[in-house]
Amino acid sequence: MAQLASAPRCHPPPVLLLAAEHDFVTLRSMQGWQKLAKQRLVVIPGAVHHALLERPEACGVHLEAFLQAQEESGSIDQKGHR
Repeated sequence: MAQLASAPRCHPPPVLLLAAEHDFVTLRSMQGWQKLAKQRLVVIPGAVHHALLERPEACGVHLEAFLQAQEESGSIDQKGHR
């Protein structure tokens, strides 16, 4: 435990939260995640529960934009490394 306490603190990673518009369970379960310093919540319109399966094109657009923004800000490189 002493090693963890003395470990250098790193910057919190960026987090993309994707939720379905009509899914009250997922949104409720994400409440804790929404407290993260660098989180971005995107609600996928028209999706009921499995947004990635129901609206893959919308999820892909948001994921690509999120990763592009992280690359441009220097948070990650083109290979996805921090």
